[in-house]
Amino acid sequence: MRSWMVRGLLMGLLLSGSSSFAQRLIEIPFTGRTPSLSPNGRVVLLGEVAIWTEQEGLRYLRADGRLTRNRAEAMNAYATALSYDGSIIVGGGRAPQWAFRWRLGVGLEYLELPSNAWRRTFASTISWDGRVIYGEGELPPNWWQGWRWQDGVAVEVPILASKCSGDGSCAVGEWNYTPVRWCVGRGHSGPGGVGISADGRIISGANWRWVEGRGFERIVPPHYYGMAGPISGDGRIVVGSYHRSLDPDDLEDWAFIWREGVGFEDLTEKYAWLIDDPPGGAA
Repeated sequence: MRSWMVRGLLMGLLLSGSSSFAQRLIEIPFTGRTPSLSPNGRVVLLGEVAIWTEQEGLRYLRADGRLTRNRAEAMNAYATALSYDGSIIVGGGRAPQWAFRWRLGVGLEYLELPSNAWRRTFASTISWDGRVIYGEGELPPNWWQGWRWQDGVAVEVPILASKCSGDGSCAVGEWNYTPVRWCVGRGHSGPGGVGISADGRIISGANWRWVEGRGFERIVPPHYYGMAGPISGDGRIVVGSYHRSLDPDDLEDWAFIWREGVGFEDLTEKYAWLIDDPPGGAA
């Protein structure tokens, strides 16, 4: 198992709230894409329309809301994010290229979005209960517009969101090529980042964690170049990868975890026995 695959596993397992995931490492299939984990830690989104659970293994999403082991029966789409329990999944269709919401036992539905001359749309992130969805749409000639969908009502928003808070009230992403946080009723407020806590008040990115009312705090030692990844729901845990230098072009990636009150810890060394080709040739 390669180091980058282990990093994906560790990030999901360590941030999950499920004791079965948090207490032990579980190997899952790798499809060429970094896995996404449902907030409850029980469903892993793999590949285009594949999910994995500890009980059922690998399954594909069918358009009628059922799951199948047969890849040929899977719907023609690209899934991007899951609700808290993984029963609702969003993404973009391939033919047609429209944002969709898939619900277990219900099926595939394309979202009605703000009236506009969309060329294509896709959904990028979803609230824990599945009621709020953020996404993007392409307008001619080549402008991308953000939108927010809630309970069947969609509005345009000034953010191309990548992640949203648990209730969907805040999101991180970019606007006019600038990383931003956007919140309902507040507009742009705070920096963009890679991860956002369930309440929307804590953001992870690069070498830092940002806490509303306190500002930035560095979570990677100053002599390392860090790339923060996902953040736990309560914002107290951040995982990611780093280089043991300040050179962003350094090709040796090492996994880390940062915990509030504990600090920075190297995970590549801790779990070296899982890695076939650890950075630097470590055993």
